[in-house]
Amino acid sequence: MPLINLDAIHVVNLKHRTDRREETEKEIQKAVDAGIFPDIKPEFVNRLSPKGGLIPLSFGRTAYYQTGCEHQRIMEQLFHEKRDLALILEDDVEWTPAFFEKFASFWADVQKHSPDWLALFLGGVDKGGRTPVEGSDFVSLNNGSIQSHAYIVNRAGLLRLYDHLYVDRGILDWAYVNMMRGDKCCYSPTGEWFANPRKSWSDNSKMHE
Repeated sequence: MPLINLDAIHVVNLKHRTDRREETEKEIQKAVDAGIFPDIKPEFVNRLSPKGGLIPLSFGRTAYYQTGCEHQRIMEQLFHEKRDLALILEDDVEWTPAFFEKFASFWADVQKHSPDWLALFLGGVDKGGRTPVEGSDFVSLNNGSIQSHAYIVNRAGLLRLYDHLYVDRGILDWAYVNMMRGDKCCYSPTGEWFANPRKSWSDNSKMHE
């Protein structure tokens, strides 16, 4: 049995970036081989250009802002399919050694010490800091972090995150920061993050990121 019984894995990906898709498939397989994720087929959501989004340009003037719409599209699908526990990734995700070493303890402590969780952000850059949860060495309350390349949502979280993205209409990363600071509903690992963005050519910035 896997450590976490995900019932869906969705990845945001530009259709022509098959290189990123292949690398992300490898990262997912590593987690499956380690017994962390179930062996289910990930679904790749082909990110749209700014003019082709579900809500065209609703997040700003460039493709960078448009990624928020794709996250919303994923949440809509997960909700309608009655998913209970889903992993949402962006196609530059890369697991850290801490992910394989500590995820089991992290997931056990989330259920024991943070039963109110709506989303678990596995990677990021702190903008509000992380406060260790009392009684746990592995789980911290996320007071605000940017980067949305790896997070887990439960069914209640789908509703809350979708609602916030729809209302905030800002850059995806900063919209999540605003939500974390206000709602205190998101948790993350203590110490080293479990996921980092992989350095690769970015269509958003036309440079390595």
